[in-house]
Order: sequence, then structure tokens, then C-alpha cells
Amino acid sequence: MADAIAATVYMRPSEVHACLREIPLNASSAALEVRKLSTFLQFQSTLGFLKNPPPTYDLPAVDVLGSLDNITSRVLAGAYKNELDLERDIYHLIAIPGDGHLTAVPNLIAAFQWVTNVNLISVSSDGTQIPEIYFAGK
Repeated sequence: MADAIAATVYMRPSEVHACLREIPLNASSAALEVRKLSTFLQFQSTLGFLKNPPPTYDLPAVDVLGSLDNITSRVLAGAYKNELDLERDIYHLIAIPGDGHLTAVPNLIAAFQWVTNVNLISVSSDGTQIPEIYFAGK
């Protein structure tokens, strides 16, 4: 564990993001990967519920498999300029349902931990007003 901590490298998020945006997209390989994800997710037991939730459900309906088909079509049409944009769309699609049992974190999204040394606090001015967010001082 000490070796892992000693090997931690801190970089500016803007530099990491710029680097990730430079990773090219291989359309045929990417389309195949999205199809494989779709095949895997067909076994997710909540897909029907997520596509047509009851009116009392707090989150929007989402057709996960249909959306993956749309992503595949966009890949093949050249709509994605890099791998990161594709993976971000997949990550957001899987996050929409808010279903803790449904997860998929693409490689580039999981490659880095985005951290800050800034602490935030939220404070209501009088205990009844909506809290405002402030940087916490040391």
C-alpha cells in the first residue's frame, strides 16, 4: 500500500482532460464494444421498469438498450470525435436511471481519480433559507 501512495502523481485536471480528448476513436471497434455492452446489459432485470417507470418514480424514463443502439449509430455515423466523448455518453446513460444495481464505468472514465484539496460547506443564513455553498477556510 505504501508503494501505491508513493506512486501517486498529481496533475492538473485540465491537462488530463486535454490528453484524454486526444485519444482517437476507432469506429468499428467502438461500435463492437457498445454492442457487447448492450448484449451484457440485456440481462439487467430492471430494464423494463426503467423504460416505463410508474408515475411516482422520481427519475426520468430511460430506454437503456435503445439508447445504446442510438450510440452505436452515432459511432458509425462519425458523430464522436474521440474516445472520451463516446465513453462519457455511455457513462451518463447508465447513470440516468440512478439504479445502484446498474453500473458500467468505461475505461477512460475510470482511469483517473478527480480530486481537489478544496473543502466546501453549505450554510443557511438563518437556518430556514436555502443553504449557500462556500469554500471552507482552514
